[in-house]
Amino acid sequence: MPIESRFSTETVSRQFPCRYEAAVSLELMRKQSLLQTGGRVAEAAVVGVPHPIFGEVPAAFVAPMPGTTLDPEAIRRRCAARLADYKVPVEVRFVERLPRNPGGKVVKQELKRAWLAGREEESR
Repeated sequence: MPIESRFSTETVSRQFPCRYEAAVSLELMRKQSLLQTGGRVAEAAVVGVPHPIFGEVPAAFVAPMPGTTLDPEAIRRRCAARLADYKVPVEVRFVERLPRNPGGKVVKQELKRAWLAGREEESR
């Protein structure tokens, strides 16, 4: 029996924290690689952003290849064709490049802060 049908996500994350975090990481990697398969995307990252009903939902930050233009709705449609509804990014934002730390890893907290700052500006 699959683990999802026997336990809630909260139970799994408490009892098997490493396994749960690895599964979440793999799912994020899958979404990010799907975003990059179009050939016109230099790099992409998916972060969880606050949602009033679901707690968190995915949002994508995409850095297009130089000299290309991308349509955010086309990216969402591409994801919707290959992912479950709740895994499709609610929003796609374009950035020149993704923020990285000295070790070369994407700093997702900065992306989340940028998303929140954009939401505050939209509400004004």
